[in-house]
Amino acid sequence: MSGIRILVIIGVCLAVAGALMARLAAVAPGDDAMTCKNASGDVAINACTFAIGSGRFNTRDLAALYTNRGAAYRSKGETDRAIEDYNEAIRFYPHAMTFYNRGIAYRVKGDNERAIADYSESTRLDPKHALSFSNRGNIYSAKGDVDRAIADYNEAIQLDPKRAATFSSRGNAYLVKKDYDRAIADHDEAIRLDPLQADFFYNRGNVYLAKADNDRAIADYSEAVRLNPRHAAAFSNRGIAYLAKGDNDRMMADYNEAIRVDANYASAFYNRGLWNWANGYKDRAVADVTESLRLNPGDREAAAALNHFKQ
Repeated sequence: MSGIRILVIIGVCLAVAGALMARLAAVAPGDDAMTCKNASGDVAINACTFAIGSGRFNTRDLAALYTNRGAAYRSKGETDRAIEDYNEAIRFYPHAMTFYNRGIAYRVKGDNERAIADYSESTRLDPKHALSFSNRGNIYSAKGDVDRAIADYNEAIQLDPKRAATFSSRGNAYLVKKDYDRAIADHDEAIRLDPLQADFFYNRGNVYLAKADNDRAIADYSEAVRLNPRHAAAFSNRGIAYLAKGDNDRMMADYNEAIRVDANYASAFYNRGLWNWANGYKDRAVADVTESLRLNPGDREAAAALNHFKQ
């Protein structure tokens, strides 16, 4: 009797398993596609991989699956794998968003020319893709091509006038051109749109510092460190403003705080080293500038200063 019961139970289990497998076969690819789209990390990657291998999706859907898996790889820092997936996505269906995503990946790798090419193709396919203009502008700005950067920021702002970061980026570009009034106007707008972003106050502080309006610079740097108490650059630059006002105690306190919150912030060591040298603390100056140069070996000014200190 027990043997019959076991056989019956096994038969029922096999029937249930067969039905379950049939149901999974029917719905799993669609579920995987949704998980691929909405999840992140390894969960998304696994779901995308299963959906891609299911053979149930057309070329446009496959392009989306590869794009989503590429984004998941990029979020994990696996940039090369992300680019491979974006390449596949573009092969199946060249969409503006995929070129935009691949542009970000190339930017992470430091391949600015390919990034520019991808952002340009993205804007060709979708002339209203504001982020592609903005990101391309960021690369032009980093390359020192400020006029092209501003042209891209202008286009991005026209398409999306509520994105605060683009105003701040354009403000930084105007600072390079020493067009301080336009720079401040852009940072004002960025702060109006997003008053909780420390970098926007820091950026405006840099303009006031360049104008030698040290009190306003200090006020902006102070707000930046209030919003982000680990903003080493804001502490360091506020120290410069205090130095300009002759407040050496606050200056040194800010340099020290910049180094405390970020022991890899080379500029704070360099600035402190210069002050130490100017005030006769040769050994401290050499130690600080040596550390600055260790952290940023390509800094020619620091190398020249250290050479001078050791003469």
